Amino acid sequence: MNSFGFLDLVASEYFSNQHSAWFDRVVQTEIQSNFTNLQKTHPSYLFSEFNLFYSTERRLALATNEASYLEWFESRIDLFNKICLPSIESLALKPTCWFLLCDIPQSPAEESLLKLLTNLSDCYTVVTCDFRNANSDADRHYILKNLLIKRCISAHLSNSSYEAIITSRLDTDDCLGSLYFYNLYKYLYLSSRFGSGHISKDFIVNFPVGAQIVTTDDGQTGLPTHNCKGLIFGENCFTSRVEYGKSPESINTVWSCPHDEVFGVLPVRNLVTQSPAWYQFIHGRNVQNTSVESLYSLDHSGLPAHIKNYLT
Repeated sequence: MNSFGFLDLVASEYFSNQHSAWFDRVVQTEIQSNFTNLQKTHPSYLFSEFNLFYSTERRLALATNEASYLEWFESRIDLFNKICLPSIESLALKPTCWFLLCDIPQSPAEESLLKLLTNLSDCYTVVTCDFRNANSDADRHYILKNLLIKRCISAHLSNSSYEAIITSRLDTDDCLGSLYFYNLYKYLYLSSRFGSGHISKDFIVNFPVGAQIVTTDDGQTGLPTHNCKGLIFGENCFTSRVEYGKSPESINTVWSCPHDEVFGVLPVRNLVTQSPAWYQFIHGRNVQNTSVESLYSLDHSGLPAHIKNYLT
């Protein structure tokens, strides 16, 4: 495997795709020519939760104030349309399906916003479930969400033959890099051809190299300022879970527990990429996220077009 200079073993679990442009072109052609078969044998399902209800003080305060909630919902749709959606539409290789998980609307105004979200694009499928009236605590929430995800996959996979099921996660105010699923499938492809042992066992796929874009008020003009930082963030929330030989009903999915706990349940394959595999946005409406120390600053000119458009 190392003779190709393509998947370089680092510290037994880190793999790099930064070498041998010639070999990369050859493999890309092979992967793309076999992509239909790869998606049949290893279907990938991307899930994003949009407005699912949590029984936390912050979410309760938001949900019980309809005006604030509708304002948040509308602003999140706008952010999703400018940031998240374009990143999936521009993927070099797309997931088999992308599902947006939403709560059942509780008012005509909320129903109108959900309809707006549903009609933005045919790139995803909106799935609704009554999380608010379930009044779930954190543990119950993950159980309900995992059951909903399994039903989505089961309905899509009915009577299909496959080797493994891949589930991936993405927040609706963040982005994936254009090569996220290409690199994931490239790793599966090369491991099946040149690797040994681990490819038939369940594992977590993690992309450590990403970026944070921190938006703050400059304190003078009231206009936002953006600080773009490149990161190597070992345990981030942009993970995928690969599970072999299981029915949709028996998989656990990457959403079965909080993202910071998924690293303790299975072996992790860290795929080190040359450019950011994900972009996390830190802004006033996602105060639960915090900025971490960067390794280097990112020049705006190197950002994807839809992010540059958003920042200008």
